[in-house]
Amino acid sequence: MTWVGVSANEARKSLKLKQAHNDLRWIGLALHQYHETYGCFSSPVVYDDTGKPMHSWRSLIQPQLAFTGVNDEGFAMQRFDEPWNNPHNLAAAKANRFNRQDYSFLAIVGPEAVWQEDGSRRVRDFKDGPPKTILIVGIKNIEVGWHEPCDLTFDGKKLRLERDGQKRRIDLSKFQWFALFADGRVSVMGEGMAETDIKALITTLPVIRSMGIDDRPLFRWPRRKCSGQFPRCLGRFLRAANGATDGNA
Repeated sequence: MTWVGVSANEARKSLKLKQAHNDLRWIGLALHQYHETYGCFSSPVVYDDTGKPMHSWRSLIQPQLAFTGVNDEGFAMQRFDEPWNNPHNLAAAKANRFNRQDYSFLAIVGPEAVWQEDGSRRVRDFKDGPPKTILIVGIKNIEVGWHEPCDLTFDGKKLRLERDGQKRRIDLSKFQWFALFADGRVSVMGEGMAETDIKALITTLPVIRSMGIDDRPLFRWPRRKCSGQFPRCLGRFLRAANGATDGNA
């Protein structure tokens, strides 16, 4: 391969990293706007009356994504009264911009994690503070679709991806990945990170020791609810996001 080919590949790789980084920022904004609206984050999956998974949290925040300015034809196409994998919603997923890249954006579900299988959490439930609590991870080549009600599970020791009756262990210390923290900050997490440090960031329990991660909050939401304040909040968020540097973007 010539140096031109190598440069082109590096440019494509850099573009995909930047796209995933920016998408996670928008997801973080939408999640917090959902929290402002309903007083908590959503449950990871919505079920029908028979217990069948209907939609993921990713689908639930689409109105908030659209409200923040992320217009996508796939959002308008989705039918929430039909399951995520019916032909119409699968077509909507293919049209979704968040579904057209190498990265999947996954919640971590477990008793000690942000996302609860049978309920929801609020920001004030994060005892170790939003800057040290992971909301979402972005992982390459997992191939979990945007609408698919599938995420990582955490039993207090190990992360697993449960899909189609199969359980696959995911070891975040073996590769590079993105983390969206509960304060809105997005960081690239490096290969070789200690499992104990990863666990501390996944759980909502207090962190006992520093892990050398910049814990300055990217954005703080106002304590009171006021939909009329949101345009000002959005501007503050965007200014903070554009000016923030974590050394890894």
